[in-house]
Amino acid sequence: MDISFKEQTIEIRRVSKIIGEDVLPLDLLLVTPQVEDIWSSRETVDFLGTTLSVVSRDGLVKMKTLADRPQDRADIHRIENEDG
Repeated sequence: MDISFKEQTIEIRRVSKIIGEDVLPLDLLLVTPQVEDIWSSRETVDFLGTTLSVVSRDGLVKMKTLADRPQDRADIHRIENEDG
């Protein structure tokens, strides 16, 4: 599924991976000029023995700020007020 925000400033492709009986949604960020710094600050994590590149916490806040929907603002508040 294609997802775009704010006139394609952020472009995401959502796919689902089936692991046993569980469905894991994966959002694949397409690197546009507006999010190139988010891509540069990505982090790597181990997931079931595979290394994945994921958006950093700061990058996620920036993406949500760019999207600026009510749920994004609520997510930013939660992210900024949680431990870790």
